[in-house]
Amino acid sequence: MLKADFFESDRFTKFADEKFVLFEADFTRNVDLVSSSQKADNLILKNKYKISSYTIIIILDKKEKIIGVKKSYNLMRDPSCHFNFIESVIKKLT
Repeated sequence: MLKADFFESDRFTKFADEKFVLFEADFTRNVDLVSSSQKADNLILKNKYKISSYTIIIILDKKEKIIGVKKSYNLMRDPSCHFNFIESVIKKLT
């Protein structure tokens, strides 16, 4: 839902085109669908960024320092708080 409502929206695309490089990591519940190399890569990401819950958005600077974290998504499918989050991170950078 977050992918459709937020990441694939025209509004997010505008932000991404101007400010971000988007990397999507898929931590699927059905681990049988994931290759052993993807499992290893996911474990590295999970440990490096101390990921304990999903859905999570982590914004990094070019030195891979965390500059913003937003967890979860609501069942009302309202991405407004995610856009507020992105806008607040952009303001920090400028």
